[in-house]
Amino acid sequence: MFQRLKRVLKNYCRKSNLNGSSFEVITMLILKLILLALGITFSVFGYLIVFKKKFGLINDFEARKKVGSQTDADAIRVGKVALSLGAGLLVLFVLLMIFT
Repeated sequence: MFQRLKRVLKNYCRKSNLNGSSFEVITMLILKLILLALGITFSVFGYLIVFKKKFGLINDFEARKKVGSQTDADAIRVGKVALSLGAGLLVLFVLLMIFT
């Protein structure tokens, strides 16, 4: 999949009379957009799970809670992981924005 994306970007740069550094700029821009989208998504899901207690966002949590195999603490832990991952991705995005 990534090879195909790379080939499409190179063809775009060639047709647009852009040099090789423009390909790198476009690739970095795509990476930054992906990091931003994933960071916001994970942060929002983590926030909703941890602070708003929307445990329904976790697959089959309500059913597993009724059976007794999971507790609210497990859901909070999942939410904290998602929140931390989202924050980390957003920090990486900001660092890339500053240094590239």
